Amino acid sequence: MLLLLACMDYNPVPHTDGTSPTDTDVLVDTGEVKVDTGDTEDTGETVETGIIETGDPLDTEDTGQDTGEPVEDTCKFVVTLDSAGHLQASPLTENGLEPPVSLGVASQHAVIADVDDDGELEVIAWENNALVQLDGDPCAGLAMASTPLNRAFIPRAVGDLDNDGVDDILGWTDQGQGVVGLGGSSGFTWIDVDVQAALSEYTSIAAYHLRDVTGDGNADLVVASYDGPAGEDTWLSLFLGNGDGTLGQRKALGGVDEPSNGADLGDVDGDGLVDLVFGLDDDGDAGQMYIALGTASGLGPIQELVDLQPNAESGTNAAGQGTLRLVDLDADADLDLLVLHRPNGGDFQTTVLSQLPYGVGFGNPVQEMDTSALGTKLTLAVP
Repeated sequence: MLLLLACMDYNPVPHTDGTSPTDTDVLVDTGEVKVDTGDTEDTGETVETGIIETGDPLDTEDTGQDTGEPVEDTCKFVVTLDSAGHLQASPLTENGLEPPVSLGVASQHAVIADVDDDGELEVIAWENNALVQLDGDPCAGLAMASTPLNRAFIPRAVGDLDNDGVDDILGWTDQGQGVVGLGGSSGFTWIDVDVQAALSEYTSIAAYHLRDVTGDGNADLVVASYDGPAGEDTWLSLFLGNGDGTLGQRKALGGVDEPSNGADLGDVDGDGLVDLVFGLDDDGDAGQMYIALGTASGLGPIQELVDLQPNAESGTNAAGQGTLRLVDLDADADLDLLVLHRPNGGDFQTTVLSQLPYGVGFGNPVQEMDTSALGTKLTLAVP
């Protein structure tokens, strides 16, 4: 059922916190929402779940949150998988994505960040059961040099977990051991973290960006999990960052009554608060994406956001399975949606990379890359 993106994987890991998803997660029957200037317009019926209390109140005038605002780098690019199963980098310009440059790495897992504080973006990828770091300038059409990192875990999320201004990476092994790599000019510092309570025996993904959900100044981790291949519920988990690279205990965030294969955190509506966007599967309401808007006390109720397959409202192996990332694609300071999905139901051989530009809510999908240039796996990494 799902393949991946930079953070999504099959994980044979037990759910160890003693609860089932339905013990702690609120399933919501949601209505359509359009994101405008911080307000949501619910055009369908919703079940009010109240605010999800996740931390200390925020000063909405000056939140101090890491909200996903773009940071200037010499070369920005997006990583996908080519038709031969190798990573490829597409330079990101004001006019959209440029033709991709092969990175020569056979991998389905990658993240992009400036982990060595040199002002350039690096790719951290999982190749041959080990991490590698790719350095170079794909915007100049150059290949990236590969350096082994001598660690064995799959990278799934990026952000500044220790508040030193340098990007860090987070992931976990197939056995469920969480690992943080704290970036720095002299290389990574590795810390083990406990995330097993959020991991299912089937599929768990991390929200790609580590952002400050609660307004305490520390980046946090959100994980979306589901327990089987056909129509299982998504249950969401939050781990509060401690500001030193470590994480607190799991907090349940509710969920939806279908699987989700993509998730990301960022300030979607420009109100200074971090929002959660997630969804996309081929079971249940296929192609549906959801949003939980940030509030002064955490994440609000889950609501429907955009449906890529509005004619496939129920079923199994329908169209619309995919993954998503929040990134400013048109240099207008708004976060847009970049979506890699399968539009043809049970056809798992065709993937489409589309952007949904942000204006008054998200616009209609615009295809970004010819499908012949994309592999069949849901691999997607952004700055």
